[in-house]
Amino acid sequence: MKIHIVPVIRNPYADVKVLGLKSIHIAEFGIQLNEDQLTLGKPYPNKNFIVGRLKKGRKAESGIMFEIPDSNFAKLFNVEYQWRIELRGREQVLNHQIKASVIGELTETSALISFDAMNWHAVENLPNKFPEEYKNLAPIRINPRFDLEIDFKGGDGIHDKQEAITLPVIENVRTEQEFLADYFPVNRFVIA
Repeated sequence: MKIHIVPVIRNPYADVKVLGLKSIHIAEFGIQLNEDQLTLGKPYPNKNFIVGRLKKGRKAESGIMFEIPDSNFAKLFNVEYQWRIELRGREQVLNHQIKASVIGELTETSALISFDAMNWHAVENLPNKFPEEYKNLAPIRINPRFDLEIDFKGGDGIHDKQEAITLPVIENVRTEQEFLADYFPVNRFVIA
């Protein structure tokens, strides 16, 4: 099976620097990536959105694709990102935790999970896969992301974030569809 994650941090501030993605951890799948394996890119027209990706190639891909054995599949899992930022001349590590729950069943033709809701749209002969709770929302409102928000009311800066998302199982062929191909990373990280 394949899992497409998209570590995103949105930084609208000129005086805050995103220094790097320190780690990605998904305990349920045995995934642990460290900063020396990761880099940042800006694959979207809005350059405030910074995306973590594998340190392979030069293209600013949208996220990371993991290939894991079907036997490791879990319907509930946690994704943890650690971001390094610089705020007011001081380095800070921010934790972003996403609780994911999967709906649908893995089959031979449907064994893909994507954290990018753009990939859930109906395309050509493939049906819409949006969970009921997201039917009237744009993908930008669904996709997990860390929005940097400075606490100006006497706080000590920017704080950690937790959120939850429901992910549908989608068809494998979506990675080959002309409309969606650019939304999936070319480089993959294989978990044996």
